[in-house]
Amino acid sequence: MSKTIKFSLLSYLFIIGLVLLFLAIGGSYDGLKAPILGAACMFVPLLSVMIMQRLSNEPLLKGIGCSWHINRWWFVGWLFVPLFVLATIAVSSLMPGVQFTTQSPLVTDVLHRMSQVLPQGVHVGWGLFMCFTFVNALIAGLTINALCAFGEEVGWRGYLLRALCGYSFFPRALLTGVIWGLWHAPLILLGHNYPSHPVLGIFMMVVFCVGLSPLLQYLRLKSRSVIAVAIAHGTLNAFAGLPLLCLDGYDELLTGVSGLAGFIVLAVSNLLLFLYDKYLSKEHLLASS
Repeated sequence: MSKTIKFSLLSYLFIIGLVLLFLAIGGSYDGLKAPILGAACMFVPLLSVMIMQRLSNEPLLKGIGCSWHINRWWFVGWLFVPLFVLATIAVSSLMPGVQFTTQSPLVTDVLHRMSQVLPQGVHVGWGLFMCFTFVNALIAGLTINALCAFGEEVGWRGYLLRALCGYSFFPRALLTGVIWGLWHAPLILLGHNYPSHPVLGIFMMVVFCVGLSPLLQYLRLKSRSVIAVAIAHGTLNAFAGLPLLCLDGYDELLTGVSGLAGFIVLAVSNLLLFLYDKYLSKEHLLASS
């Protein structure tokens, strides 16, 4: 447990330091520098892992699942994400004051700008635009987003998973989810994900991470690779903005993947995971890990 505490404290101190530095140089989370800060923060767990393994005289990134042995679970994790987000959009549309729309101001503005630069007679409608968005998100999740997400996952589902090996599946997922969720607190207070509710947003983020943790942990154990989880995590980040393009009345607490709608879909997903592991899987990880 001491390794878990030390790793967590290192990760917290580094992200707090990055946020304070960001503020010291005049950064604003609604400005152009915010994505740079977000990307930099995602490599904090990786840095913490490297320091922890150095202190333990272990080879860097060895023994924590950095395997390139591709199997079908890599694709399961990658392709589950868009289904999860689409289900979240469907549940979001059932919330009070929220409805599905093809006339989102964000999309309408982009399509208007595109019409001004495209050759005369070439028209891009809502459906084609969303197809492009969908494909681009899948590609981003598999490439640049996965690279950034690896910086996190090598900590959460790599080092931390090993450090908590004395726990069974769900307690380990719960502890990881809480540590992971609280790690986001400095960014949440800046306006990440819940700009109108920065304090309540910390609690919401912890709930989200706790709900997502069993699914990613299961993927990590089945795929035997933290890289597969990084692809799933990166793809989720790429698709997370999709509800904004499809919903009228979007509310950061009720809708989207990190709102109440997302929590409902996560609860159902975890139930389906339990049923799959109990009745369909040959390897019952929920009972043995």
